[in-house]
Amino acid sequence: MYHARSLVTKFSSRVKLRDSQDIAKSNAHPLVVDNIGFEGLASSFSLDKAHLIEVLKKGVSVIRIGKKGKMSSLNLFVQYPFTHIKYGRKLILLSDVEEVRRGMKSREFDTAKSTAYAAEMCLSLIWAKGEQTLNVVFPSAQMFDIWWRGFIDMINAAKNADDEDNYLARKWEKVTGGRNEIDEKKLQLLLKKLNLRAPIKEVKQRLMEVDENNNGKLDYEEMCILFNKLRERGEIREIFDAYKMGGVVTPRDLSRFMRTEQGEDLDDAACEGIMRHFLALHDPQYQEADAPKLSLAQFESFLTTDINHVSRSSSLGVHMDMTMPLTHYFIASSHNTYLQAGQLKGLSSVEQYRTVFKLGCRCVELDIWDGEDGEPIITHGHTLTSKIPFHSVVQCVKDYAFVGSEYPVILSLENHCSRPQQAKMAQYFKDILGDMLATHSQQKGCMAALPSPYELRGKVLLKGKTIGTASEEAAFELERAEEEGGKADQTASNKISPELSELIYLRAVPFMGSLEAVQESSAPWEMCSFSELKAAKLQQRAALPYIHYNHNHFSRIYPKGTRIDSSNYNPMPHWTAGCQIVALNYQTEAEPTWINHALFASNGGCGYVPKPLSLLPGAPADPNAGEDPTSKYKRMRVRVYSALQLPCKAKGRKGDKVDEAEILDPFVVLEIHGVAADTISAQTKVVKNNGFNPTWNEEFEFSFKSSSLAVLLLRVVDYEKVGGNDRVGWFAVRVEDIMPGYRYVPLYSPVDNKRIPMCNLFCKFHLD
Repeated sequence: MYHARSLVTKFSSRVKLRDSQDIAKSNAHPLVVDNIGFEGLASSFSLDKAHLIEVLKKGVSVIRIGKKGKMSSLNLFVQYPFTHIKYGRKLILLSDVEEVRRGMKSREFDTAKSTAYAAEMCLSLIWAKGEQTLNVVFPSAQMFDIWWRGFIDMINAAKNADDEDNYLARKWEKVTGGRNEIDEKKLQLLLKKLNLRAPIKEVKQRLMEVDENNNGKLDYEEMCILFNKLRERGEIREIFDAYKMGGVVTPRDLSRFMRTEQGEDLDDAACEGIMRHFLALHDPQYQEADAPKLSLAQFESFLTTDINHVSRSSSLGVHMDMTMPLTHYFIASSHNTYLQAGQLKGLSSVEQYRTVFKLGCRCVELDIWDGEDGEPIITHGHTLTSKIPFHSVVQCVKDYAFVGSEYPVILSLENHCSRPQQAKMAQYFKDILGDMLATHSQQKGCMAALPSPYELRGKVLLKGKTIGTASEEAAFELERAEEEGGKADQTASNKISPELSELIYLRAVPFMGSLEAVQESSAPWEMCSFSELKAAKLQQRAALPYIHYNHNHFSRIYPKGTRIDSSNYNPMPHWTAGCQIVALNYQTEAEPTWINHALFASNGGCGYVPKPLSLLPGAPADPNAGEDPTSKYKRMRVRVYSALQLPCKAKGRKGDKVDEAEILDPFVVLEIHGVAADTISAQTKVVKNNGFNPTWNEEFEFSFKSSSLAVLLLRVVDYEKVGGNDRVGWFAVRVEDIMPGYRYVPLYSPVDNKRIPMCNLFCKFHLD
């Protein structure tokens, strides 16, 4: 429910000095505060709020570290009313900042020529998914402390302000310029800004419905009433009317609803606890002594927040069995991790490793080459991509590998170095990683299976070649000739340095042409790598032997060499064959990465998901060949009711003028990704000129041979007559992770994979 309120909430009323761990939780993307390496430093910061505000407004002279490490002086200050940071002639919107990072921890600092600055006085602001940074060095430790704490509080305040309670206020202010009333023309413009086009006749009717003083205009309070009417979902009112008693939903009513509609056996007491928790979070007037009850608006909010999320794993964290051998898991994996864009030119960056680690990725790739100064480097060889120091990436692994997950990290080494620089690589691994490094020497005797992710928590595993035989090298050469542009390690196994060889935990071995032969001759810590094309051929020729091979042996899949734009293949066919490491270009947002997100979100985003029973030893049949007896569901019905507050298009905008082309014509695409027999898509009708509250109310039915491998991908698309349809938002979830009943489906941006604030689908699911 929206209420009239002051349109400008000043930062001065929000400032609260707090520890860096106190990160705001709101509908906006939470701020990440990186203080790694400086936790023990005492702060000299003791300013009161008024003094802090004055310092931030006045600004400070800092050294900026720009592209390629270029240094310059500039003035940094916060622009009143504390919505933007200004440096030079540029502005950063505070609510856009994703991370505040202490120390020399950005690609610009990585390439800076001078190391004369104290790392504890260096700070980076990160936004635009890590693609934009502001890197500065403060003149003193005291000034750093002031701005460090000031940035954290200001950004969190801005993110908290960017929630539903202020959404309408921001739109209102843009249209009215701060005035308190609007006429029908301004109302029509405001509706356009809300992604809803209405003819002037309908606008007049809407205005008359809430114009209490009959003056032909709306004030802000009246607009809030109209806005609530527009947001009301008819399907939720019908549910409310069916279960309410005395005009409200009580704990008993909610228990009846949860049992009848949601498939959750919750008694009155449990529902009372849920309602109290919900009201404490969402109703400022709620008192603990009050008997909990939900009005229509509160019931609608209850059904369209994370408490009613479609995914049963959304709040569970890591909840699956983590004690099986490593080969029994799908592992979140990145290809050419260091690249920010394409495969032939552009930046290589340590930042990309930080990013994927925070996303829970557990297998990253290092392409290592001889550096001209005797120091190994990481780059995409024989291309125009830039180079980064090898030791910087190893240091990043130490600092960030276990920020997003405690489970083991695999470093896939594509080693192109000479023996002397390999020896340096080995020394860096030992000096920087120390006890974090799991080595081959820790494996005693002939192990029947690898340790579990649980046993290897906090460990880094190196995957690469070891000192091998002439026959192995001949097989590697044959693989390279067959791949025709695929990824291949150019360093002969008989040229591997002994110092590096002894550190390898997962040994890269060539594929000898027969799955049975490789399976019989390989130990569980030996791994074959296949391009997407070769893996597809294996699955076509020998599907069941391929699955059997993957029971206890690793397969690593990587994109074909012609994907120079860093596009991705569909990972699902490789997962259905039991392949554990299916490496994707994480920098490219599209359907393959969304499906990847769905799989690994099902276990808390820790980067490890147990394979379904059908892909483990002892499985009764190939899940690709027929009915999978280990699957949970055979059918699913999905009714897509409506969406709310889809984002407006950016194109066509000039100042406050909103071009009519920005209004969406949305429809929803439903796709099942799984075994070949289950893969299918369907779509709703198109709703014209309404991206604010479009309603479809259409039902679809899907059947499954193997629901344990199926992912539902929902995409909201804007219909275009010319030039192709535009993607608006998406959500993906494993079918066996879907909660039955009426469910809230948050939508994510197709641009940066982040949740779109206040934007969602409302659907009903039935599974049997």
